[in-house]
This record gives sequence, structure tokens and C-alpha cells, in this order.
Amino acid sequence: GSADLFIEDLPSSCPGPLAILAMSLGKTVISGNSKQAREAWIQLRDCPVLHTDQAGIFKRLESLVREPRSLRDIGKRSRVYAERFHDAKLVATQTLEVYKRLI
Repeated sequence: GSADLFIEDLPSSCPGPLAILAMSLGKTVISGNSKQAREAWIQLRDCPVLHTDQAGIFKRLESLVREPRSLRDIGKRSRVYAERFHDAKLVATQTLEVYKRLI
């Protein structure tokens, strides 16, 4: 089966690995993406993850149901974001650079 929407751990402050996987598949993701996390980590500033807590999940889902086109639009942005910041070669290169600085 397929899904247009992925809901991850709502109490979190930033998206986790499953959210990133869903984004790479072009899905709209509801998860943590708090203002504090976006301010602390520059890569999250353009992250299309819809920050929602448990209290706001109903309103968030209701707005997405009323605007189904937004699911596709956010899903496309999610794919672009995942390719830009979570590409395996990019992450491997960044990790190697950090490792080289440490040794």
C-alpha cells in the first residue's frame, strides 16, 4: 500500500530517521520540527516537516484533509529537502570530513 502522510513521534523536537525516510519517498510528514530546533540547526530552517504536538494534531489533520493539494506540494518539497540534506554520499563526505579533523 501507499500513504500520502507520515506521522512520526509528536513529542520530538526534530524529525527522526523514519521521517527522513518518508520525506525521501515524497511524503508529507507530521513530526517534531520546533522553533528551537530550527533556530539551533540551520538545516532544519527549510525543513517542510509540519511541527505538531498532541494537542494540535486534530487541527493539523483537518487542514490537510480540507486542502489535499497541500499534501502533494509538501511531499514534493520533502523529497527535495531529503535529497539536499540527507543524500548518502553527502552525509558520508561530511562524516569523513569530521573524522579527518578528529584524527
